[in-house]
Amino acid sequence: MLEFAKRKSRHVELKELLLKKISSSSANSLLPSEMSLAKKHGVCRATVNKAMVELEQEGYVIRRAGKGTFVAPRDRTIVHSGIEQPRTQGDVIVAYPDFFSYTLWECVHLSEMEALKNNLSLISLKLNENSKLESLENILKKSDNIVGAILIGLIDKTLTNSLLNRLDSFNIPVVFSGSQKKINTYKNVFMITGDHKKSGYLKMDYLLKHGHRKIGFVANEPKSEAGTEHIKGIKQALYDNNMRWKDLIQTDMNTRAWEDPGMAGYKMAKDLLSRHNDLTALLVETFTGAFGALRALYELGLKCPDDISIVTATNLFGLEELTCPRLSSVITPNDKLIEMVFDIIIKQGDVPSNSIVIDSELTERESVKDIN
Repeated sequence: MLEFAKRKSRHVELKELLLKKISSSSANSLLPSEMSLAKKHGVCRATVNKAMVELEQEGYVIRRAGKGTFVAPRDRTIVHSGIEQPRTQGDVIVAYPDFFSYTLWECVHLSEMEALKNNLSLISLKLNENSKLESLENILKKSDNIVGAILIGLIDKTLTNSLLNRLDSFNIPVVFSGSQKKINTYKNVFMITGDHKKSGYLKMDYLLKHGHRKIGFVANEPKSEAGTEHIKGIKQALYDNNMRWKDLIQTDMNTRAWEDPGMAGYKMAKDLLSRHNDLTALLVETFTGAFGALRALYELGLKCPDDISIVTATNLFGLEELTCPRLSSVITPNDKLIEMVFDIIIKQGDVPSNSIVIDSELTERESVKDIN
């Protein structure tokens, strides 16, 4: 039976459990009936039905009358109805990995709001782990009403020169949220990203200015162009403070694409702290990894920031203000990023540059101790 948290409704708790089950199930597999789920979790059938309706609207399941509810196949397209707009100015596709990430969810949500504000219809395209974007190309080929495409959180290796050339040929703005190589060689392909180099610099410089020299690096996200820029910033901050890259203490562990970045942060932090008892700080790539690092500290009997300071990047549901301690973090506002994305689409690419960088800022909280 579900133990319901005071802050969450019953159908939300159930929906979260079902999402976990869906994430570990194969496409088209049959889910338990509403009646059996109601009995198992001690809720009424109406609560189960409400959760299933939302999961269907969001593209996670397919409900077939008389047959049951099935896990939706990947690369599914979902047209967001929202408030009815019979005469919209066109359709916008937003494509993103079918992988739970607060940053992805926030960017998609903000895209829905911007589309509504600009009288555009939004089509979501959830991509599977091995997608080569054929689904996106097929939609672009079949529709004359699409005025732009947004691609969020895609792994760099997916984006070959051949694919980028084909996307460029559709003569609509195709906007990537994230760092990509050689984007300036295309007419209709654009990139908007946070300043990852500055993010790396701000984090490392912050720790060094507070006296830390024995610093562990937790690279809890998969390797990417953004990660490369992040490392450049770290190296520059080390150099400016008379230190070298090899002075940074690292683990041999790597994070693979589609791996849970929170669990990766936990494993990496625990590995570093177990092998190096002289560490005073951790530079964690993103906030979910910092969550994992806090768990690693707890299991090792260490406290933040008394024993180990932590600085990270991004935010998560405002939890950066609720963790113990409150985590210092570099943040790139996603609302500014998505506003710029739609500015490019509405202007049909008539902007000064194909590559646009959104500024990043460090918010100091409680997780870094000054040991000067």
